[in-house]
Amino acid sequence: MAYYNDPIPYPGVCRLKLPLAGSPLKYVNAYLLPSTAGHLLIDTGWNTDDTNDALARQLQTFGLHAEDIARIVITHAHVDHYGMAAKVRRRSKAQLIMHAVEEKMISLRYRQARRFAHETNQLLRSGGIEEKYIPD
Repeated sequence: MAYYNDPIPYPGVCRLKLPLAGSPLKYVNAYLLPSTAGHLLIDTGWNTDDTNDALARQLQTFGLHAEDIARIVITHAHVDHYGMAAKVRRRSKAQLIMHAVEEKMISLRYRQARRFAHETNQLLRSGGIEEKYIPD
């Protein structure tokens, strides 16, 4: 049942490959867990047209659409894992689930960018990084 015939050791767990255009990684793994109560999507990929199209195509291979997703789990606060979460959530009305620490990181990084940069620079300093390597 896995996309691209990739072996998945757990029956019913489907790996989706969502493209990362321009990245040497080429794609991010997302996972789909089928359920009669609505499917669970783990990670959503970048918020780009090619990722959106790839997700739609791969869902279609299982006879599904975004509306069939009941829950979205975000594993961590990297944009290649949560970038399209809002778009998928709007289409599916799915419940969005992530750890509170990851939610705080996303908020800090994108809503409080100056504070995030300052705290990151402080962390670098406390770790002994030379000042010439720390951005202004």
